[in-house]
Amino acid sequence: TLYGLAQASGGRGMIFATTIFVLFGSLPYLRSVVRGRPSQPADVIQMTTNAAVYYAVSFANLPSDQTGPFTLTLSCVFFAQGLAVFAIAQGDRLLRLGTLGVAVGMFTLWIFLEGNPTWLPALWAAEGLGLTLIGYRVHSSPTRLAGAAAVGLSFVATLYSFEDFIPERLFGSEEALVYVCVIAVLYAVAFVTSRIPAERPYAAVAGVAANFLTLAWLSLEVRAAVESSRVLAFSVSAIWAAYAALLLAVGIASRLRSARLLAIGVFSVTLIKMVGSDLWSIGQVHRIMSFAGIGVLLLACSLLFHRFKHVVLGENNGAVTTSSPTDR
Repeated sequence: TLYGLAQASGGRGMIFATTIFVLFGSLPYLRSVVRGRPSQPADVIQMTTNAAVYYAVSFANLPSDQTGPFTLTLSCVFFAQGLAVFAIAQGDRLLRLGTLGVAVGMFTLWIFLEGNPTWLPALWAAEGLGLTLIGYRVHSSPTRLAGAAAVGLSFVATLYSFEDFIPERLFGSEEALVYVCVIAVLYAVAFVTSRIPAERPYAAVAGVAANFLTLAWLSLEVRAAVESSRVLAFSVSAIWAAYAALLLAVGIASRLRSARLLAIGVFSVTLIKMVGSDLWSIGQVHRIMSFAGIGVLLLACSLLFHRFKHVVLGENNGAVTTSSPTDR
């Protein structure tokens, strides 16, 4: 009500809103620094709500060309406050995390407002990787969680961009470079998190996401290069099969059990796709020959898997030892 009256009485609404923002926003810091009382969850909720309301009011009043700089400025303000809390009230971990959390949220929003839409996934991925590395450096689980959220946002944005991905040049478009950056970040996050045994499940998620994006991107590149739907179906299957073979080779060479198992999964999906869809688009004679070829291939794969099961699954077979204590 007071804000509405101030706004109606001469456009002083922003001055009033900023005053309220400073007054209410300083209360948690005064309680922590002056009184020496550790912050409670209610203090962080108050600070976050105060920042959200002030940002919404400012966003509605500022011109569109000023919202980006204002968002970055507000992010820097909260970041400076978080550093101040870290220096003055080191024991108040909750207030520090809340302040820096608002700063990271504002910075992520600033990337959305000011960044090139094509490069948004890569920018968010870079932010997530930076937060992940900082989180491991300072041993902060919330920072690593924020990094995971930013990487997840990048993954979703990449999937959304696939809908309109029609490159003019094979593997030479700007979007392709963005996808390579996002995939590289996912592999980097998987590598960093795999070094901590308790967080290896998160490394597996990042690795699977990276491989999924790689296969989806390669499939879309093939779709743009091939016009015939029949040729496209077999081309995609060939890409998947080749990728599975490469992934299996990498898994054996680097002793990564997860990569070997993922290769088997990709190869299985490829076979299901061929049997359930691809082969029914060709003539009967070619279909029979293809089924016979797939049968021979499956038999050969079965014999090879039985012979080298200890290599693929990382198990010991009698006196033969092919896995090391570091095999994952």
